[in-house]
Amino acid sequence: MALVILSFGLLGMAGTTALVVRQISLASVSARQTVAMQTTVERLRALPFDRVTSGADSLDGVGIRWTVEAPGEEWKTIRIVAGASGPAAADTLHYRIIRP
Repeated sequence: MALVILSFGLLGMAGTTALVVRQISLASVSARQTVAMQTTVERLRALPFDRVTSGADSLDGVGIRWTVEAPGEEWKTIRIVAGASGPAAADTLHYRIIRP
């Protein structure tokens, strides 16, 4: 009887370990996406207002694409999408820049 209880306990620990490893992997992908998006925002902010256009890049294995919408003359809205291969979903950020 004790051996059956011990077996169930070990199986539960093995399942929990697999879940923890998966969560750590997803956190790593999410962190890479966040860094790639932050780098892209910094690069776009460094450009003159009139030179900010749509584009794409790849940073640390993370595909980044951004779309620029200019509903007015004084500001632009940038939609940045970061996606990595694997189980993690794409992450999206909307960023607005104003003409100086």
